[in-house]
Amino acid sequence: MHERVLKIDFTGRKFGRLTVIGREENKNSRVMWLCICDCGKNTIVDGRNLKTGTTKSCGCLSAELKTKRFRKHYGIDVRLHRIWCGMRQRCFNANSKDFKNYGGRGVTICEAWERFASFREWALNNNYKENLTIERKNVNGNYEPSNCEWITNLEQANNKRCNIFITHNGETKTLAQWAEFLGVDGTVLKRRINNGYPLEKALSNQRFYTYHQLEFNGKKQTMKEWSRELGISYVALKARITTNQWSIERALTTPVKKRTS
Repeated sequence: MHERVLKIDFTGRKFGRLTVIGREENKNSRVMWLCICDCGKNTIVDGRNLKTGTTKSCGCLSAELKTKRFRKHYGIDVRLHRIWCGMRQRCFNANSKDFKNYGGRGVTICEAWERFASFREWALNNNYKENLTIERKNVNGNYEPSNCEWITNLEQANNKRCNIFITHNGETKTLAQWAEFLGVDGTVLKRRINNGYPLEKALSNQRFYTYHQLEFNGKKQTMKEWSRELGISYVALKARITTNQWSIERALTTPVKKRTS
């Protein structure tokens, strides 16, 4: 009598942090399964270990448990561990919003830093501080000791590939650097430029026009006078110019939206 072989398909099932993608070739007469971990990394697992719960992750769970034990006994920094997890998400998790700019471009993490303890040791030996973030010197390179350093948030913002560079009076800075130099919020400065302000006015550390007269088409009036003449409420006009950073022309010529009943 032939022994009945029961075929079980684990595809789509979740075991701990692992979701089964499909079956792999048997190894030593054992059924193997390709899984993706919640952290974004793929791993091949013995089917028996999935069923019994022996294997619950790609190894990151064990690393985190060790980290918690280390933190309890050695005071490992929680923030540093979050940074390490963030690197893994960006490089390995295709569902991460940042994956396209990291793992999607081929950026990965060196083998040594697969272990949090190794990453922590490097960080503490290379000027890590609570107010610094990790940065790759070569934005096309990997996360590895020779290509990483600890810098401030402003320095990191200035190193981004998508930075806006502004040249004024022969001096070129990123938008973030101009904002810091002028003492102006970066969001406000960007809004001024997007709304068509001349650079001379956009790169000003003054709050615009709250009490000053507004000049348009050769005519100067206070904001309240323009408000009465154009039939735009003073509050709305002030918001256009001081909050939304609209240019004077746009603020004074954009019709007021009529409410629909």
